[in-house]
Amino acid sequence: MPWKIHYGYASQLVGVGGGADWVPSGLGVPWNPSQHTKGISPRNENLYQALKIFLVFKSPTFYSNEYLTFKREIKMRNFIVIVVVFLLPLKLNAALWDRGDSLIYDDELNVTWYDYTYQATEGWQAAVDWAENLSIVVNGNPYNNWRLPKTVDGARDLAGGYNKTSSEMGHLYYSSLGNKGQLDINGIYQPGFGLKNKGLFTKLVGWYYWSETEFSGQGDYVWMFGFPDGWQDTRSKDRTSYYAMAVHDGDVGSPVPEPATIILFSSGILLITGINRKRQKYFH
Repeated sequence: MPWKIHYGYASQLVGVGGGADWVPSGLGVPWNPSQHTKGISPRNENLYQALKIFLVFKSPTFYSNEYLTFKREIKMRNFIVIVVVFLLPLKLNAALWDRGDSLIYDDELNVTWYDYTYQATEGWQAAVDWAENLSIVVNGNPYNNWRLPKTVDGARDLAGGYNKTSSEMGHLYYSSLGNKGQLDINGIYQPGFGLKNKGLFTKLVGWYYWSETEFSGQGDYVWMFGFPDGWQDTRSKDRTSYYAMAVHDGDVGSPVPEPATIILFSSGILLITGINRKRQKYFH
């Protein structure tokens, strides 16, 4: 039921007509609009807290211009909160980030992809050598220690097949880029399968790429991933028609936050902090 100010007391209005029926004054709380919290006895503290909360959000007409100004500041704070809560996650939850110089950072795997396709016409070992000898200069700093993507080794009937995201290329194909395998998890054909979505990649093609992981079940076989249909399997190392792509652990070429971004978020934090302090001062 609503609360109203009645002769310096907060009384509970019963009924819905005209505000004529009031609870006896023994249930009222002494209330001084200019002092806010003075005159409240300990036994009425709980009732006062309930009344204060209600008046703050439901009865702004009992307050001065100072309160109305405060209320507008609250709306501004709520607007900032909406920006932080609803807009930032769209950016923070993104899996792939363009670092420039053909570098794409995957924040889920914490690796940086090199957007380049190497044609390993001399087999798997040539692809391994190419990645290991790769050196890319970013902001004047050379980055070495590149490699081929990893795959979790295991039995072919378990680690191989469609919809395998435990490998780095499988995760890229299915999770980061959102592509479909030729068959779903139930073995049912899926229209629209293949490398339909490339995201930030411009040099990735729908072909078969070598992994660095050798197949423990057969010494001359290595794991590979098929971007034409999302199939993961093992192949002989001497195949000369497969491609390769390089990956680097960590975030290569991570940019420094722009000054405008720093100022924006610092201002937002200071504004929220200031309004919270003013709120505490006003009501306490």
